Amino acid sequence: MTRIRFTPQALAALTEIAQWTYARFGAAQAERYRTDLIEGCNSLVAPSAIERHCKGLLPSATDDISYIRAGMHFVVFRRRENEVAILDLLHVRSDLAARLEALATEP
Repeated sequence: MTRIRFTPQALAALTEIAQWTYARFGAAQAERYRTDLIEGCNSLVAPSAIERHCKGLLPSATDDISYIRAGMHFVVFRRRENEVAILDLLHVRSDLAARLEALATEP
């Protein structure tokens, strides 16, 4: 069975997103959005047609790093045999290619 694992960076990003959403839109919206992001991550248990391999954005990226869009964020992840590691959550306005370059060099 495939499990979902959040890296420390992904957990920090999720916390930051929740805090930002809370400050601007209140507790109820922050909780809804956090739940939506986590559900998007959990949907990665099974491969999907909505997954995009990072090679399309960054030729130097390894084949095992992909992303999906969830709300206003990209969920960047690495799929392994029995695990999906959520590497980061990036806002759609962020420099996705630059962040992917950094993630591609991380273990």
